[in-house]
Amino acid sequence: MIWRSFSTYYIVQDSIARYRIWQVLLVIVAAIFGVCSLQGNIGSQIGDFSVRTTPSSSTTAKESHKVAVKEEDSSLPLLVLHIGAPKTATTTIQCYAAGHQSRMAMDNVYFLGWLGTNRDKLPCIEDGSEVDFNVAWPDCLYRCQCEDTLWNQFESALENHRKLNHTVFYSYEIMYYVKDDCDDFWDRLDQLVKGKWNVRIAFSYRRYYDWLISEYHQGNNAESKKLRHWPDGTNNDKVLQSFPEFFRNDLDKCAKRGPASVTRRWKARYPSMTITNMHTGAADFLALAFCDILPEASHVCDHLKAQTPSMKKNGSSSKSQGIYIDRIAMAAYERGWIDGKKYKRYIVQEAIKMNAEKLGLHSVQDFPLTCLDEKEQEALLQDSLHEEVEVVPDFFASPMGEIKLRSSFAETIENKAHCGVDVDKLVESEDWKPFLKAFGKKGKKVP
Repeated sequence: MIWRSFSTYYIVQDSIARYRIWQVLLVIVAAIFGVCSLQGNIGSQIGDFSVRTTPSSSTTAKESHKVAVKEEDSSLPLLVLHIGAPKTATTTIQCYAAGHQSRMAMDNVYFLGWLGTNRDKLPCIEDGSEVDFNVAWPDCLYRCQCEDTLWNQFESALENHRKLNHTVFYSYEIMYYVKDDCDDFWDRLDQLVKGKWNVRIAFSYRRYYDWLISEYHQGNNAESKKLRHWPDGTNNDKVLQSFPEFFRNDLDKCAKRGPASVTRRWKARYPSMTITNMHTGAADFLALAFCDILPEASHVCDHLKAQTPSMKKNGSSSKSQGIYIDRIAMAAYERGWIDGKKYKRYIVQEAIKMNAEKLGLHSVQDFPLTCLDEKEQEALLQDSLHEEVEVVPDFFASPMGEIKLRSSFAETIENKAHCGVDVDKLVESEDWKPFLKAFGKKGKKVP
């Protein structure tokens, strides 16, 4: 992966040069033939994409929303598949759609729900709103093969709306992870939509390094809550990694989940795609994203522009606590300091958390850290440049693109967001070693 990253430096530089040469040629052609301006800041047509870009500070979410259209049949109803990416306000968008279905219906737009999410647990559903369709099948999407009953339910829900010529909005970010070789998924989806629906893919772009760090925290923090028992050779063998370990061990897999790979994968099958850019500086990203995804839902867009909705965000400032707490517990357990039969994993986790608070250690930055080295930092930067120049090339060439990406990346490094707790150093320290050894067979009673 690091080899790929260094090689992308030259790819990115070459892409930029070729892109700028084409810009000049296009301007010359426009001047010769009297073509209207070929360079626009809003909804710039890039290949078959329509990319929401705002390089000028004068551009706001109130401006027009353009959607790429290719090979569409106006006689077919519209199905909008919102595939994420995860960690790009997907839950907020889903919450807003679920809570404003009556407004959407005024424009013949209907929210079909989200797969795998229990609507009763969503923090935004306060008025008892429900959606048409809800079924838990994220595991089968990861396996690339879902049961017939699930596809039949999905088909039935879609067919009910198709007969009424409804525009359907369907949002589920786990579709972002469907791999290129998941033939069963792609074949079944084609059977449901080909010749029946105009399909538009909606995608939100977040810079690769920023997305990767957030993805790491969300996935591992969720895992940390499940780890209540010590490894026993069955289903409790999960050992969480620090971000640097994750980067070194899993990045090849993550590269296939980068925005360039995912948009390329979906666009090859469904050419109509809208990309909403999180980095345009829009004051209200929800309004920007929702109105880019569903410009047909004008009543909802007008409502969003008129007021900023108050919604709970997915995540918290202590998002990484569960990760490093469990990693400390496992470091002590692997050294043989903990009597696993006497002290359950979750009991040790809670004691470590209390000890950290007692020592005034409230965030990752308060602990000894292990970070990406300089070569790894450069690799991550080059990968991020490569992703952005492919996904949003016009924006990348703007003042808010490459220059801002580099400066934001430098801030990420300065803030140690690319680091993790150095548990090996921590557990051997005077503050922690005696405390952790107290969980041993001959240890003192632990408070």
